[in-house]
Amino acid sequence: METKTNIANNLSDLRKNSGMTQSDLASKLNYSDKAISKWEHGEALPDIETLLKLCEMYGVTLNDIVLPDILKKVTKEEEIKTDNNRNKTVITCLAVIPVWIIAIIIFISLLVFRQEYCYPIFVYAIPLSAVILLVFNGIWGKHKFIFAIVSVLVWTLLVAVYTNLIYINPNLAGLWYIFFLGIPLQIATILWSQLESKNKKTKEK
Repeated sequence: METKTNIANNLSDLRKNSGMTQSDLASKLNYSDKAISKWEHGEALPDIETLLKLCEMYGVTLNDIVLPDILKKVTKEEEIKTDNNRNKTVITCLAVIPVWIIAIIIFISLLVFRQEYCYPIFVYAIPLSAVILLVFNGIWGKHKFIFAIVSVLVWTLLVAVYTNLIYINPNLAGLWYIFFLGIPLQIATILWSQLESKNKKTKEK
């Protein structure tokens, strides 16, 4: 009897925590509102197949759902996940900061020694930062950011090369067509991101 009560309470708490109404859940499972209400009041229990679907939907196991106060465990796991994501973001930013510190040091050094070639240093810092972001993105497994990072890397690298050329020789400003190289690279990036997305969906299935 206690197990039945635990399941009923957990189903109710998990549904509310997910922001769904009984009608929303009923639509997803192709059941009536009345059936959902019975489950959550302990008047009836879903069959094992439906219970497995519910566990998958809420990110819990069958073992979890028969225990009392499962919502506390889910909330704690969500808090841990949020903290981990925050830490990953901070670590990634800390890895990028040295690039800009080095760029500033080089910039100041060149100014002190009255060298003309100094401002493009910051332009190169952008694609280098993108490379670091790409590395850490691969470590953390955040595939959804790959497209944006690679796109930034491609175009800022082209800007850096072009800026470098015209800074050395203003007569080379006519080489703006090197940006055409970015078009096939951008297309390749788009196709690659689609391939990554499809592979991920296949693995999830």
